[in-house]
Amino acid sequence: MITPEELYEWCRIPYQELENHPGLKVPFRLVKGSEQMGQMIAGELVDLIQRNNDQNRETRAIIPCGPSCWYKPFTSMVNSRKVDLKNFVVFHMDDCLDWQGRLLPKNHPYNFRTVMEKMFYSPVDPGLSVPDDNRNWLCPDNIGEIKEKISTEFQGRLLKEKDGDIFWEMPVEGLFVAIGHTPATSIFKDVITLDEWNYVKKVEHKHVGNEVDPFTTSTSIKGVFVAGDVHDYHYRQAVTAAGFGCMAGMDVLKHLDKPVQSW
Repeated sequence: MITPEELYEWCRIPYQELENHPGLKVPFRLVKGSEQMGQMIAGELVDLIQRNNDQNRETRAIIPCGPSCWYKPFTSMVNSRKVDLKNFVVFHMDDCLDWQGRLLPKNHPYNFRTVMEKMFYSPVDPGLSVPDDNRNWLCPDNIGEIKEKISTEFQGRLLKEKDGDIFWEMPVEGLFVAIGHTPATSIFKDVITLDEWNYVKKVEHKHVGNEVDPFTTSTSIKGVFVAGDVHDYHYRQAVTAAGFGCMAGMDVLKHLDKPVQSW
């Protein structure tokens, strides 16, 4: 456990000095950007798979949807080095659901399976690809099946199962972590226009003479404005949501014919 004082001291260290800092408790590598990071992640995983193949061992990994910067380098390395993925067992992260707990439709921007099939599996040469039986997708109706397969594949130890929640520990050789989001817009259905993925849609209004409304955050209802992840499915960052909120707030003031204060 790190103390607030220690955290403050760590935050004072310039990032350029972190990689070889004597106080590091875990290995740390600094990369120039996402391209270099993608090459590093892909290279390490391909090397691991090849070593295990040479020893006739399975390679087992939990791989979610993202970061996407390593997919293309991974598939390129697999194809160029002819690395066979028949003994590669993949457990994917849980997928996003709609407000009723249903899987999102295929090709939805948050349908992780669609993304992974397109970017992670399809580019691999068919003769080298991961067998369908080794691609494990977690869905609302197969949690028990996946639990059993993980326990068997990983020889994991079930810790407890209570009120539908399952907890177990398992040895893994690779783990990538990411999160997803689903727009909580069901309360606006049939009130404000949503797009095909249930995000609040921005709508331009026209005044007399067909002059387009200058408000950039307007919705289908005049005087109602949108900000944050209920509209933005592309960036989905706290800082962009905050900026979006500032834009909407300024549009509200304009709509009310109040002067906008500059800071």
